[in-house]
Amino acid sequence: MTIEEVDAYLEYGIKGWFNTMTKPSDQLLRYNDKMRLAYPYYNFSSAKGINYTIDVTAPQGDKVTITSVRGNSNFNLKDTLRVAINSYRMVGGGGHLPNGVHINRDELAKRRVQLSEQPIKSIMMQYFKLNPNITIKNDKNWNLIPSKWVVNAKEKEITNF
Repeated sequence: MTIEEVDAYLEYGIKGWFNTMTKPSDQLLRYNDKMRLAYPYYNFSSAKGINYTIDVTAPQGDKVTITSVRGNSNFNLKDTLRVAINSYRMVGGGGHLPNGVHINRDELAKRRVQLSEQPIKSIMMQYFKLNPNITIKNDKNWNLIPSKWVVNAKEKEITNF
């Protein structure tokens, strides 16, 4: 995928999660009429290998800014990356690729480099069984801005919900 496509993928993945805040008292997250998260948790997506920000004051479709790729801040949006995704996303699950990036199944099939015989979940479960003492590290490669607004909204939403 190009870096530009990864950006579109991330934009699509967060659109159901974050409001467009116009003031610090606005809600950070989007809720439905039953005050539950508006979108299912499994349709949130993030990416590793790039650093990016999500500006909750920016309009939908323009919230994500990729700041570096593999530690390099000098990149071109047309540069390509090898991207690993699960089969759910690969066949269009969540709509990220067909609707967010506008890559249809035929194009996806042409781009596929490798396909695992096992689901990623099974591979991970086997790995964790063989390596039970793994430390999970959050490299904090993305963050929400403006941070003061986000912190205030997060505290308010944790308290109220």
